[in-house]
Amino acid sequence: MEGGVGIVEMLYNSNIIAFIGTGESTDYPKNKLFMWDASKSHKVCCLTFNCNIIRIKLKNDKYDLFLLILLHTHYILFAYYLLHHLIDYL
Repeated sequence: MEGGVGIVEMLYNSNIIAFIGTGESTDYPKNKLFMWDASKSHKVCCLTFNCNIIRIKLKNDKYDLFLLILLHTHYILFAYYLLHHLIDYL
């Protein structure tokens, strides 16, 4: 991966990895979140924002999976069922 990875978060005990690049490469900027399926070695989805991503967190509980994205001005919380529909849409 050219430019490197700035932030990585793995969903507990799964094959799903979320990461943000360092911004040194135009392919992996700091404002784009990539979700990767390590077992299938392919990209699940990409989410692009207007400002740089500061932090990401993947969390699952017995009812749902959540993705938290912290930006400079606000945060975004996706529940799995919403993220699942977003991925289908992309």
